Amino acid sequence: MRVLAGAFAAVILLGGFARAETTQITVTTGEYPPFTGQSLDGNGSVNEVVARLAEEADLDLTFEYLPWKRALEVVKKGKFTDST
Repeated sequence: MRVLAGAFAAVILLGGFARAETTQITVTTGEYPPFTGQSLDGNGSVNEVVARLAEEADLDLTFEYLPWKRALEVVKKGKFTDST
């Protein structure tokens, strides 16, 4: 259920970025197989869904793999925002 909630949140966020006409998006993520993972097919099931949604919205999406705690901290500090 948490995975579905995360995917749903990603859909909402990507929709907001698309309306703002943002073309480059960096998603900070971590290793949490089988949902996310740099060495997994499609970068994991959740990241694959997010990447497909970004592609349909004509957005350039990259995944930045970080330890979970660091990913949370850099987002809180504003390092990964729509201006990067």
